[in-house]
Amino acid sequence: MLILCGSSIAMMESEVLAHKSPLYGRRTGQWKVKPMNFENALKFFPKGASIEEAVRIYAITGGVPFYITEFDLARSALENILERNRKKRKNVI
Repeated sequence: MLILCGSSIAMMESEVLAHKSPLYGRRTGQWKVKPMNFENALKFFPKGASIEEAVRIYAITGGVPFYITEFDLARSALENILERNRKKRKNVI
């Protein structure tokens, strides 16, 4: 059994499952995983977290669990973004 996971449906279909691919015709199932709703996303946040910050982070991440886990939930959304930008600039130089 082989399980493939990807975030770009078009790429998965055109590159991985297309007629020219060795996997063509072998797909037996497909799930489209949808983003979490806000209520479930709140479970990622520590108790007592600011609801305003939770809304900001949910809006930025679109409810994608992996993106939420990339945030330091003890910091504000703005602090997370600024820190990410600092790290990116540091890696470029």
